Amino acid sequence: MARKQWVITGSDDLMIRVFNYNTMEKIKTLEGHTDFIRSVVIHPTQPYIISTGDDATIKIWDWDNNFNCIKTLEEHVHFVMMLAINPKDLNTFASASLDKTIKVWSLSSTGKANFTLSGHQSGVNCLDYFKGDKPYLISGGDDKYILNEMKMSKFTLGWSRSGIIKLNNAFKLLKATPTISLASFSTLISPSLSPVKSII
Repeated sequence: MARKQWVITGSDDLMIRVFNYNTMEKIKTLEGHTDFIRSVVIHPTQPYIISTGDDATIKIWDWDNNFNCIKTLEEHVHFVMMLAINPKDLNTFASASLDKTIKVWSLSSTGKANFTLSGHQSGVNCLDYFKGDKPYLISGGDDKYILNEMKMSKFTLGWSRSGIIKLNNAFKLLKATPTISLASFSTLISPSLSPVKSII
């Protein structure tokens, strides 16, 4: 993290450690997770470290407040594998879990997620926000291509090499191919959205 000249690590010994990468000095050790730590994300503007772990929690640590854990989010019921901050709205972030869901949260969340996306049929291992002009959240799991639309979350969307086909307010999965999903934050899905590989 260049703004503080820190390297921040999370490990299977349940600890998060903060080091100065110039002096190699250990700045702080953070304790709070009760199982292996899966991911550590630095908020781009706030003084927050956000961590996830096999204890099914998301923790927010405030380094301006002596690195105290200021919030624990516990709505997932299995390992929380990864977290990503929305680059278009730095107040929101998404988490991927082996409970087959993706949850979208606000920094101000008091314990309940803003949205839950349940399109995966197996555990979700990774996710990221699309950095271009499309409002997508891309996720990877142990199943097949699925596409969830955020504001119309009851609809399941599928992708094939020929694009997305809409059938009576649902979307048919034409080709089962491994491990990648998309979630869109817009209310419109275009049938011409065929080049998924170029998006990823």
